[in-house]
Amino acid sequence: MKKHTACLNFLFFLILSSGLSAQEFWSEDFEGGGIPAEWSNEDASGNGALWVGCFNPNGCPDGEDFPAELWPFTSTSAANGFAVLNSGSYGNLPGPGHISRLTTPPINCSTSGQVFLQFQTAIGTDQSSGAEDAILRVITPGGTASFEIFPMLKEDDGQYFVPVKRLAHGQAYYVTLDISSLAAGQDSVYLQWEWKSEFQFAWCIDDVLLSSENPAQPEGSIWFESFSNGINNWASNPLSIPDSNWLWKPGGDVSNALSANAFGDLIFIHSQTGNDGAMAFNADFYNTQGQIPTGPIRYYVCELISPSIDLSEVDNPVAVQFSQLAWLGNIAPGAPQTEQGAKFIASLSYSTDGGQSWSEPINVNPYLTPVTSYNAGIMPPASNTQYVALPDAAGSPDFRIKFTWAADLYFWVLDDIAIVQRPALDMKANRNFFAVLPNAMTPQSQLEDEPLLADVVNQGGETASDVRLEAFIRRKADGAVVHQDTLYYGNISVDSLVENNLFGGLLEAESLASTGDYEGFYAVGHSQPDGRPQDDTIKWRFLVTDTTFAKELGPTRDIASGDNFNYTFGNCFYVPNGAGWFARYISFGVANANQLHAGGKSVTLLLYKWEGDLNEDGLANKEEYPDLIAFNSYFFQGDESGGLITVPVSEDNMGKPLEDDAYYLAVVSYDVGSPPFIPCFMLASDTIDYQACWFAHNELGRPQYGSILKEGLEEDFSLLGFGYNIVPVVRLHIGNSPILLAAEEPGALQPRLQLVPNPAGDWVQVTFPDDGRLPTGSWLKVSDMSGSIVFEKKLGIFTEKRFTFDARQLAPGYYSIQLITPVYTTSAPLIINR
Repeated sequence: MKKHTACLNFLFFLILSSGLSAQEFWSEDFEGGGIPAEWSNEDASGNGALWVGCFNPNGCPDGEDFPAELWPFTSTSAANGFAVLNSGSYGNLPGPGHISRLTTPPINCSTSGQVFLQFQTAIGTDQSSGAEDAILRVITPGGTASFEIFPMLKEDDGQYFVPVKRLAHGQAYYVTLDISSLAAGQDSVYLQWEWKSEFQFAWCIDDVLLSSENPAQPEGSIWFESFSNGINNWASNPLSIPDSNWLWKPGGDVSNALSANAFGDLIFIHSQTGNDGAMAFNADFYNTQGQIPTGPIRYYVCELISPSIDLSEVDNPVAVQFSQLAWLGNIAPGAPQTEQGAKFIASLSYSTDGGQSWSEPINVNPYLTPVTSYNAGIMPPASNTQYVALPDAAGSPDFRIKFTWAADLYFWVLDDIAIVQRPALDMKANRNFFAVLPNAMTPQSQLEDEPLLADVVNQGGETASDVRLEAFIRRKADGAVVHQDTLYYGNISVDSLVENNLFGGLLEAESLASTGDYEGFYAVGHSQPDGRPQDDTIKWRFLVTDTTFAKELGPTRDIASGDNFNYTFGNCFYVPNGAGWFARYISFGVANANQLHAGGKSVTLLLYKWEGDLNEDGLANKEEYPDLIAFNSYFFQGDESGGLITVPVSEDNMGKPLEDDAYYLAVVSYDVGSPPFIPCFMLASDTIDYQACWFAHNELGRPQYGSILKEGLEEDFSLLGFGYNIVPVVRLHIGNSPILLAAEEPGALQPRLQLVPNPAGDWVQVTFPDDGRLPTGSWLKVSDMSGSIVFEKKLGIFTEKRFTFDARQLAPGYYSIQLITPVYTTSAPLIINR
């Protein structure tokens, strides 16, 4: 039975979570799909636009005219009924349009010292300000007040929807209001929803409740901050110039950011109390003012520091939980840094002595991909709830937390921050250190037995007993489990990390008998149901291919060197069984092909055989990769952005033989050459972290590596690249034949360069195609095998069809001569041999 603990834990969690809050004293979920008889339903305009009951989340009457942004309505109990005002079904109305009001019967709040209202909702507006038109009114014997519940809907210049589907993750929008000043102690409280407009889409409400405590406050909360109508004694502390600050924003709305244009929708936090405000650092707006910037983009570092929190009476371990909306750009030079040198854009620290000293920064979003030109239109901002354990915080009489933003772009919005007691039992499988295979894609002929590993931590409030970690590998095509292993840990105390323990068995190559998609799982369990089963399991993927090596499963972003236009980026692939196989093609991708084409730019693709890190200095030294196996060039056509570019591994269109037990470096080299100075943004992935894979293979004496990077004039490759989790889309394709291309038809042959002599000594004669009649704007470039441009010349309209190149300044070796014209590009290999 113990093998099923994770599933049973989850079911137990659902059962515990399904009951009503003990503080809830009134509710309405419109069960049966009708407006309750005791409710008032009227249109004060006399146009007869009334609220109706509905039990079809896809729309009432039928919703066929509504856009996909609004349907289905996804309140918690939408399937058993909700209330809807279908404004569009009434068309254009005379006078002011409809003034539709839905009012509860009187509600007795006389025994409640505090009264909080919460309901779930969705609305669609069309050329109308929902902030002003769709309101909630609270009516009591002591007075009446109206509440703005959609502050993000101030504009009346388009069609807008709440919630935003890409940010809501299948949930309705929550509205939470503290109405204590009006309703507390009153025996006759009315709630009234009013929509004053016409020919809009629809407004839905459901799951209305009144509670004597804030229903958005997590269970087990010791302290809670919803930023209700202000910053509430928090402090914004700018550490950079200009000194822009964290600001309180109604609705947590950052739609004034220029990036809202790329997102194509409103951008606001979807927390349970977001309607009454949240804290935001909107670096996008600070840099752009919502317009295309004309000046430099600046970096910002700014802290948001809590007031003092008294935890002196708290004995149990605590954690912080909060809602966020985040889109990250480039990290600031002054970002918070750990002792190991790691820097973070969005971080959390805490103090147990009133802010005199702080913990090391904690990366709040370690797995969040930054926004780049490749993903800006397809990756929504992170919209979620985060949970971070706070060791040694309990018992502090003057506890504080701070959130630090450190980047140029884009924004970070925070709300519903709670200090909570941790559940008694909460084991976590650590996503920041688990072993994957050395490649995301590996040819079946090159598979080896692989080590598995994952760290676990006890972030519960008590010692966990009989802890175990299980590893599963499952073939996705048929769901078959092809490998399973278990580590037994016994008891693990609070905040203890169990790290660097390899499983006893290896994932055997023969268990991956079929090509295709595989899923890996690491799942931690123990003797009792887990209090937070959502972090018990890590899931990862890899592919077994016929002929392709890759370190990624597709691009997630783009990247370029921040310090040099000239750089070489690629991957290290280990080939255990090279005999009889040939390197045939290299694939790569870029994000700005149009710019590179306009600037007449190209890249050089190189394949080296590497002897390994013989001196263990973390570098692929020049002396360790003396053998250049193949090279080729690629000239950008302008339409390749975001796609995969596949090029023969060599200029002679022949595959190159591979060897057994050998490392190969497949790299793409970019040399910017002459103006215009355009960076090359290569496609990359940052969702697979190879650090634990490195560690596991080193433990077995079989080193494996990820990406490699060489910048500027460096001769050695860094084996860390841009980081363990950032690998370029540079793939190596192998095969059992060196023949790459069928013979071309004569009419399809592209213009060729002729080099005589070749190999050459001090001089080489270059014969141009078309008898030298070249288009205006043509260039001749010579590159060495690192991709660096060693000679370039702008050509006119030639009367001579030959050009004599002085090669005396070049060292003996391999080179590539490239002719770049506005009509075509061509190249030829050159060998200097003296």
